Amino acid sequence: MKMFITDETLLHMPYICVLSITVLLTYKVWHNYVQRGKLPLPPCPPGIPILGNLIEFVKDAKKASQHLLLQRWAEEYGDIIGVKIGPMTEYYLSSDQAVKEIFDRASAATAERPRWLVSNEQICNKMNVLLLNAKSTPDYTLIVGYMLRKEQIPDTNNPAIGYIHETGLVQILGTLPGSYLVDVLPFLDSLPMFLKPWERNSRARFKRDLEWCMERLNRVKNPKSGDPEIPQEGFLQTLLQNSSKFGVEPEEAGYLSLMVVMAAADTSQMSTWSFLEAMLQFPDVQKKAQKEIDDVVGDRIPVYEDLDSIPYVRCIMKEVWRWRPPVALGHPHVTTKELEYGGYRIPKGSRIHINAWAIGHDANRHENPERFWPERYSHDQTTTMESINSRDVTKRDHFAFGAGRRVCPGYHVAERSFGVSIMRILWAFDIQPSPTAKLPLDFSQYRGQPPGNPNSDLPVSLSSRNGKDELIRKAFDDALQSRAPMAQL
Repeated sequence: MKMFITDETLLHMPYICVLSITVLLTYKVWHNYVQRGKLPLPPCPPGIPILGNLIEFVKDAKKASQHLLLQRWAEEYGDIIGVKIGPMTEYYLSSDQAVKEIFDRASAATAERPRWLVSNEQICNKMNVLLLNAKSTPDYTLIVGYMLRKEQIPDTNNPAIGYIHETGLVQILGTLPGSYLVDVLPFLDSLPMFLKPWERNSRARFKRDLEWCMERLNRVKNPKSGDPEIPQEGFLQTLLQNSSKFGVEPEEAGYLSLMVVMAAADTSQMSTWSFLEAMLQFPDVQKKAQKEIDDVVGDRIPVYEDLDSIPYVRCIMKEVWRWRPPVALGHPHVTTKELEYGGYRIPKGSRIHINAWAIGHDANRHENPERFWPERYSHDQTTTMESINSRDVTKRDHFAFGAGRRVCPGYHVAERSFGVSIMRILWAFDIQPSPTAKLPLDFSQYRGQPPGNPNSDLPVSLSSRNGKDELIRKAFDDALQSRAPMAQL
């Protein structure tokens, strides 16, 4: 094998080392000269050379406790902290004022997304609306906002639901710092394919997902004689009928419909599990909510229109999203120019996150933040959008749906479905630990992903409330009969 380091090179190695050190020192002097007079960067927790905070961050990621690590750092270092993940620095905003100034007031410079080689370019082929840059793609967000209410799930027992949840989770987890080494060290993307197992697996996953989407799209375009009639106002049907208006190709339409179902399903699932965890930990809240629901609806199943008459349920919704925000560390944005806040500067091209967990668990903002206490919102019946648009950010209820120009476009669907879910679960069932659970429950053993959420192993049992068995069965049968037939996923 030909050697690249020859004896002659070894003879010159001392000179090469001296030259390298000289170049590095010269660069440092030049860099300090260029940066003189500028504001300092936000503080960073101490790390190790080259890797920075990567090892500590990955260690906590394995325990699904990154949110707790970043909460501790926020309490120690302040509103904005920098976390070094190898050569990159991620900035976390941990106060409502910082979010208002940087994500809202400076939204024109903070609406872009980072480059995710694996999650966006390989797993999704740049088709996931959540991961796309604002300026480089069709306005999928407009499409989603226009038609999000129209996508429905025909059968809760459909095995495709598990597939949709798993697909969405893989895409989101891949955006967390340190998930893929190639996102930290992009030069690895230049390796030949046989040395990139992450890309081979990601491309295979996209191929599988696209085939699933196209098979579904073809069923919608060319239904078989035995299929139920497909409502023309459905999401995919509307998108196909208006493809020229929205500027999407068939493949994009099929994949976008998967993204819409995925976004709604993942957020709803995470919020529901967090709600169930709260009811297990705080049974007094459950009893109070059940009484208030019963007083309004009696023996009929609750509907969305009852929400305004049961303000305590809206308080529970707000408290769940504060106490257990579905995306506790926020989907990162990228700055397109240098920004200043609180005596610090955030360089152009920086990744910035809303640390929704730290804000929601800030004792200066929320009394006794670890307690699930819906009454803290007893004088706040604002909707999600009303609260997001509040001029006084200290009165904003939570940051579960982001901020700025990339607020989640499906917040209104999440709000509606979550409110109905809470009312119907509490109307119909008592929520208790499962019979096989080891008591007292240690909820730290049931941390899930994304961080800050309980996992699906949470030992919870739902049993019908006294006298409700027949009412539940009748309500379910009535709903099946009144629902229009829909094509299977």
